[in-house]
Order: sequence, then C-alpha cells, then structure tokens
Amino acid sequence: MEITAAVVREKFGAFTIDRLELTDPRPDEALVRIVASGMCQTDLHGRDGYYDTPYPAVYGHEGAGVVQAVGNSVTKFAPGDHVVISFPWCGVCPNCRRNMQSHCMKGLDLKMRGTRPDGSTLMRRGGVHEDRLTLARALGATHAINHRGRSDVVAEIRRITGDGVRFSLETSAQPAVFREAVEALIAAGTCVLLGSARSGTEVSFEMPFLQFGRVVRGVIQGESHPQEFIPTLVDFLMQGKMPVERMMTFYPLAEINRAAQDSSRGTAIKPVLRMPN
Repeated sequence: MEITAAVVREKFGAFTIDRLELTDPRPDEALVRIVASGMCQTDLHGRDGYYDTPYPAVYGHEGAGVVQAVGNSVTKFAPGDHVVISFPWCGVCPNCRRNMQSHCMKGLDLKMRGTRPDGSTLMRRGGVHEDRLTLARALGATHAINHRGRSDVVAEIRRITGDGVRFSLETSAQPAVFREAVEALIAAGTCVLLGSARSGTEVSFEMPFLQFGRVVRGVIQGESHPQEFIPTLVDFLMQGKMPVERMMTFYPLAEINRAAQDSSRGTAIKPVLRMPN
C-alpha cells in the first residue's frame, strides 16, 4: 500500500515528505495507521548518523494509531484497536526470556537497521532552557537551575540538598553534564544515563569519588515492560495525573523540519507530528 513518510536521504539531511510503498503485514505483524508520532532526540541522532543506520531512512519509534490489519498468527490485536507503539524485542534471547525486553540482545539491530530481523525492508520507493524550567516548576519540580553560563551547578545542587542527591538522571548526553550529574551524588548514590551519545564519546570521573559506593549505570527504555507499563501510563493520563499535553507541540507532517529545529532549539519539548488524513 502507498503511505506518506518523512525520509532522510543523507547524514544531517533534511526530512522530505514522500510517498512510499509499504509491504503487507506478515503472519506475525500488524499494520497500524499512525495518527500522531512524537519526535525524539533519538530520531534526530539517527538522522545525523549516530547509529550507522543506512540511508535513505524513515525514523520514528513513538506513535499512536489504529490497527488496520493483522497477520493470521496475531491474536492480541484486531483491526480497529487503538494502540501505541513501543520498542521492539526478539522474544527469544536470554534477556528476553528473563523478562528484560529493554535489554534484548538483538534490540539494537531491530531498532536501528530499518529492516525486519531477516534483513528484508518494509518500505520502498518506486538543550538544559528557561521556558522548560518554568514548566518544570509548574509540573512539580521543587528547584530549577539553568545550566547555561554557570560553572557552579554541582555546588548549587549541594547547597540546595545539603549533601547531594541520592539519584540523578543525565539526559543530555553531554560528557561535562554527565560528570556533574555524578559529582552531585551523595555517597552510595546512583546516576543513571539516559542521553544517547555518539559512538566513541568518552567521559571521565575521579576514581576515589566512585569508591564511596556511588553507582553509574545506563538504562534503555526505562527497563519497562511495555504491555504493563503503557496501560499504567494511560491510566495516569486519564486520571489527570500526567499532564503530558503541556509538554507537547503539534505539527503537521509537512512541517517536520520546523519541528526538528524547534526541538534542537528547545522551543518545543516534545514535538508531535500529526499525520494527514
């Protein structure tokens, strides 16, 4: 079937809206009509060559839509179901069998190669900002520090907290900020790296600082179990406990490059692309 997609044809290239041919779903696949798709920094990193994904490529891993068709071995979904899209996992590797799908040993290839597991393709063509800090405070953050132009971020965190923090999250993938997130920890604290950095990016810490029980670790997809986690998030959303709409800016698909620019500039926290009817 013919679809509309945003295609990147070269490293650092612009998104271009094009008409592509999408293959029919295989027995274990479902076809979903995407209604809206969040734009993540990971998509922009893919565009810019972080993951060695071959070009041309269609990026995107956040989506909400309606099931249009399912293969004959699919039993959990049916046409007409409203669904959200999650990350892929193989289901058979040691980590998947341990119910650790976010650490699927084949996950990188499934997410970054733009193909099915057998290598076949599915389509063919015949930054820490003030408005974000204000919103963070409005959504419940007790303190907000603008990193821009400051060299005393760790000292300020320690001033606010007393001895430092028990947990810190690093989302920028900037080595200097990552080090600060670690240095802000109390003894036996934990820093979790969420940001996606280019291959070869290095960061250094003082070894004695880590010896005091501090833990630095990475995480993928929050180590969540999507079929349990996503319904919980939806429940929170319906109960008004998670006002994500205050963080979203909607764009028509034709304005995907403006969405990417706004995301890079920080004027849009979560750009969401609306698909044409």
